[in-house]
Amino acid sequence: MQGCIITIDAMGCQKDIAQQIVDGGYDYLLAVKSNQAELYGNIKEVFEYSAREGTLETLEVESDHHKQVDKDHGRLESRECWVRTDLAELDYVDSQGQWPGLTGVAKLSYRRGPGETAQTDTRYYICSYQATAASLPQAGWDHWGIENSLHWSWTWPSMKTAAGSGPATLTRTWRWPDTAP
Repeated sequence: MQGCIITIDAMGCQKDIAQQIVDGGYDYLLAVKSNQAELYGNIKEVFEYSAREGTLETLEVESDHHKQVDKDHGRLESRECWVRTDLAELDYVDSQGQWPGLTGVAKLSYRRGPGETAQTDTRYYICSYQATAASLPQAGWDHWGIENSLHWSWTWPSMKTAAGSGPATLTRTWRWPDTAP
């Protein structure tokens, strides 16, 4: 299972969990919310600073941007991703070097609907692999979709079996929305 990216929502955004993932030879994409107040604030500030300085949507200063627009459910939907890998910014985000393998921070924005009635959701992430704005969104949006109870979900068994041996297996599970997994 080398090369796997483990995505976890904000509840699992913990330094010891990140360390276990890295120690297991995996990479992580962890959602960051206000339960990690300092980390969340620092990431948000990096993106706000980048937007003010005009570098957020350019490929200068190690910034990467990807946008996808399509029509779904009778409305326009826009998905955008920004990935920042600048070492100075990562040092600002994690000044004490507590997040093992940290290589980037990301901002995912999902906007649906026209004009003033549009709804926008924004999420922030940290990752331990060389993500790009074109590749990272799939993992983030897949996880976001699972979190929002879409039809398909991935079942992740524990990283080790009860006996502590053998690799974990990944299974795909069908379930209807609003039902127990």
